[in-house]
Amino acid sequence: MAATDTPDFIELDMTPSVANPAPDANDGIDLELDAALPAVEVNETQALLDARDTAIIAPDAPVTLVAPVSDFQAIASEASANASQAPAGMLARARMARGETPATVVPATPATPVVVAAITPGTLIASLLQDRSGKIFSAGRSDRRATHRGRTEIVQALGTVGRGDLAPRIKTNKAQFGEVMRGLNAPGLRMRAWNVTRRDVQKQGQEWPADLASRWCVGVLDGTDALGSLGEKVLIADLLTSNEIRFTGGNDAMHQKVSEAFAARMGDQTYNATDLLNWFRSLMQEEFHAVQLAGMIFVPGNAEATGPVCALVNALRPVLSRSIVEIDAVTGQGLFQGLAEGLQDEISEVSDAYDLACDLARKRDRAKVLKATPNASEADLELAERRAVVLPEAATSLLRRLNEKSDKVQGYETLIGSDYMAPVRAMIADLRAKIEPLCDSTASMAANIELS
Repeated sequence: MAATDTPDFIELDMTPSVANPAPDANDGIDLELDAALPAVEVNETQALLDARDTAIIAPDAPVTLVAPVSDFQAIASEASANASQAPAGMLARARMARGETPATVVPATPATPVVVAAITPGTLIASLLQDRSGKIFSAGRSDRRATHRGRTEIVQALGTVGRGDLAPRIKTNKAQFGEVMRGLNAPGLRMRAWNVTRRDVQKQGQEWPADLASRWCVGVLDGTDALGSLGEKVLIADLLTSNEIRFTGGNDAMHQKVSEAFAARMGDQTYNATDLLNWFRSLMQEEFHAVQLAGMIFVPGNAEATGPVCALVNALRPVLSRSIVEIDAVTGQGLFQGLAEGLQDEISEVSDAYDLACDLARKRDRAKVLKATPNASEADLELAERRAVVLPEAATSLLRRLNEKSDKVQGYETLIGSDYMAPVRAMIADLRAKIEPLCDSTASMAANIELS
């Protein structure tokens, strides 16, 4: 190929050569060239065609074609695109007519799919335990002078490390009233408070008042050796649906103590030292994949990974109303055994929830039989209880919890080893065999997909 001195033009030398012999006029190449040449501009396209015809008619005469660079490049690129769309047989015949070997068609290699492993809590825990390190936090006894902490104070403490979203959930008025009444069960006192349920009232042949949200009884235990009585009932405290408290019995001091404590909780959702400790343990377990062992809390990860946890604990020290000791975990047989027992306790919580669901199912079916047949025999009631099963919705919720715990166990197995985990895995398998048949196929699939 030769070029002119003018930089804005390309000069093509179409002189036949050994490498590119002139095609025969009857070899069908005209079809390929015609298909490759677009009709964008009549004058420019005609010039190309004239030059081609000249090369065919007089193969010994060199032909030079001069065209503007931009126009020719546009025509050439479009011609290439058109040629790529021409039938494969036509192009192959044209190559054979010129004495060339037809191009070999190489089939496209299918793309290999890239599989990206899903990041689950188990894989995250395993990565945190690669260094075989962690932190242990141990909570001391609560301060005797500790008072209730308001939710606003807790949110402010968490806000210093940018985690105000981890504040305890707001309790219902009924739950707050129960906390107040349980506060009367102070150690060393013979006074005891207990919750009266709707079922308890119905067993006595009474109707549950329509405006009643919660009822608590307060009694004083005696120290006599007489059987048949534990003491004297001194107070009935009813929380109404209007959030007012109705007292029956008792004295003004007891009324005032309960009313003021409930008003304080209603005003700013306050929490006592026990509330805060239970919340703190749950927070470490759910947010930072911790395991409880022997009253301590193990958080997996090296110094860098556990840094935010330590900062959070330091921010909470003023509001937890108890000392929190921070220790660098030293891996050893004692720690492994303790972690395995802690994970086993977490599986036991799911097992207890399953037992409770079974108990509720038996009571539900027993009540159905009594409603349909008031004079049903005890044998019929026992048969209904034996046939009772947990509903699919409740079973799916239990299966989801079990899957989460199983994934956590898999992550900790990286550190602890399979020998310590064998009893835990046996518990999971046994519990799964009980729960999975109770779930419908769609619900079971949904519960399993969440961790995939």
